[in-house]
Amino acid sequence: MQNKKRAWLLAGSIILVGVIISTVLSRQKEPMRRMPGNGGMKPVEVVTVRNGDIPLEIVMTGPL
Repeated sequence: MQNKKRAWLLAGSIILVGVIISTVLSRQKEPMRRMPGNGGMKPVEVVTVRNGDIPLEIVMTGPL
């Protein structure tokens, strides 16, 4: 009986200490700073297309 009470007391105290430490550490955290952006637009790479003929080479061997 005494061992069960000690186990519950130990488990509860570990949880309580964990909660206290997490609240202390979360209060020390600095708020996030926003980076100056370009209006939410992302840079896009632009490729210029040159239209023209593409040579097609077909190599065949064997009887036709």
